[in-house]
Amino acid sequence: MLMAAVGLATCLLSWTARAGESSQIIVEVAPSRGSSVIDALAKEGVAARPLFDAKDEKAAQAAGLSRFILVSAGTRENASLTAHLSNTSGIVAATTDGVVRACGIIPNDPEFPRQYSLRNAGQVVNGVTGLIGADIGAPAAWEISIGSPDVAIAILDTGVSSTHPDLAGKILAARNFVGTDASAWEDGNGHGTHSAGIALARSDNGVGVAGVCWECPLVVARVLDEQGMGTWSGVAAAIVWAADQDRVRILALNFGGAATDAATLAAVNYAASRGKILIAAAGNTFGGDVLYPARFDNCIAVSATDNRDQLAEFSAQGDAIDLSAPGTEVLSSFGSRGLGDSYAVLSGTSMAAPHVAGLAGLVWSINPGLSATRLRQIMQSTARDLGPQGVDRQFGAGRIDAARATFVARATLCPADVNLDGMLDFFDYLDFVALFSIGDRGSDFNGDGQVDFFDYLDFTMAISAGC
Repeated sequence: MLMAAVGLATCLLSWTARAGESSQIIVEVAPSRGSSVIDALAKEGVAARPLFDAKDEKAAQAAGLSRFILVSAGTRENASLTAHLSNTSGIVAATTDGVVRACGIIPNDPEFPRQYSLRNAGQVVNGVTGLIGADIGAPAAWEISIGSPDVAIAILDTGVSSTHPDLAGKILAARNFVGTDASAWEDGNGHGTHSAGIALARSDNGVGVAGVCWECPLVVARVLDEQGMGTWSGVAAAIVWAADQDRVRILALNFGGAATDAATLAAVNYAASRGKILIAAAGNTFGGDVLYPARFDNCIAVSATDNRDQLAEFSAQGDAIDLSAPGTEVLSSFGSRGLGDSYAVLSGTSMAAPHVAGLAGLVWSINPGLSATRLRQIMQSTARDLGPQGVDRQFGAGRIDAARATFVARATLCPADVNLDGMLDFFDYLDFVALFSIGDRGSDFNGDGQVDFFDYLDFTMAISAGC
């Protein structure tokens, strides 16, 4: 059985030197030719030395360490020197040295080191030292995906500042649902700009902060006024409008109320029926129950955690909680009419929900063919279990883990990886056979709507071929 491992992150980058830059080349020589090759290169003015200096000569000989030398290209063109070495007598292979770095992409946004929610290195937040690793694992996730222009996120909030440097140029469509002027969608509060920045701020641009889904575009639906107030009729109309916008696959609902109406429920169900995923802030009820629309079955209700993976004191709790995400003292973009564009630290479940929306954008960017139901399952199954074991009233399935979710999302591109562990092995075969034996639709491998012997044949061919 063929076993194909899929790595979590790409940690080795090939690097070709430009003229004037120093580089190294790893050279493999024929047995017992190491010294003679080094001498020959020295006569050409090329510095070379044995790559290894091992203490155990017997083990070194058995491993063939003496066959490798390290050549310094100096100021010579790396590519031309490598070609020359490859044609030199006694040399078997010559390859440009690689650059090894820590796994994960670290963006150059100057405020990124303060964003504990993306990478918690123990930063002190409001006097509290963070727990290293109490974050969503964004750098490792970005190794796999930074989003796609085809996966838009709709932010339903107080509007968005179109001039903010971390959001300018990302807006595909915008509309106001507060009052009668549909064009008055600019942020008059700052809350919506903050939420949008968490989900999809322009990143690695040397400005401000990083967002979860760098390349995801933005659709703006202003449903709250300058005081953060709105109506259910406006919310319901905004949900339907956002669900109908081209490229929108994710709706982030950053508001809540203790009671709702049938129109809003109908709008939520309409968006879900169109394959959209709706992610809603659970509410800042200080331990009280989850607010609407987060309590609807077709919404993912998100509670808030802090920089030590504890439930935020202000966060709602309840059986409706599906996931949790950082929502305490979160740094993001901020801007409103008359106040200009800046950055601010805010707390709330409205800060937690955009993290989940951004993660949904990353996952769908990897595999656009996933259904909303499957996407939801991936985010929940890969979440870090916090609190009581299993699903609970505080954290739901757990705090989202973008690194794990994107890894599993990539594994879904290989349909023979039945258990989505990133490897093709006998366990995938066993899992498929178990589903196939009971006629489970999960074993409809060829997608023709029937579970039959052709599915078994197609599966065995796929796993043998490594997808």
